[in-house]
Amino acid sequence: VSENTVSYNPFAGSHWSQLEDGSKPEILRGTVMESVNQLCVWEDGGDSNERFARCKISDTSASKKVYGVFLAWDNEWTETNDLYVTAVGLFVCRINQSVTVQIGDLLESNGDGTARVQIDDVIRSSTIGKVTSTIKTHEYPDGSYCVPTVLYCG
Repeated sequence: VSENTVSYNPFAGSHWSQLEDGSKPEILRGTVMESVNQLCVWEDGGDSNERFARCKISDTSASKKVYGVFLAWDNEWTETNDLYVTAVGLFVCRINQSVTVQIGDLLESNGDGTARVQIDDVIRSSTIGKVTSTIKTHEYPDGSYCVPTVLYCG
């Protein structure tokens, strides 16, 4: 915010979530997440949560339940294992080691927490986002890697 102007660039829209089992395992940045049919629970909020769904690491290829990608754990609130899921805007997405992406490729879940290139150029309920650069921002021991992506999950 500068005087009377609000700027949303660069923008990445993230929201809280919790894993369906309440655990806090190591999750790699950019991992594809999908929602589950449960709402987050916070003791101090009672039953007031009507917006925040719980999630899991995506285990369904081309899942229509794709919720975003893992950003980080919320280490400021320690009473529950809350995490941040980035769903819209500029961020990174974790790509399967066997996949080579090109700028403009649409991504969908590979079913193992990583993404793969969608077979067509139609934005669908299973579309995670669009690759904006092929530069690998993170490379992991399993061979998966992250690239800059405009996310469309939200």
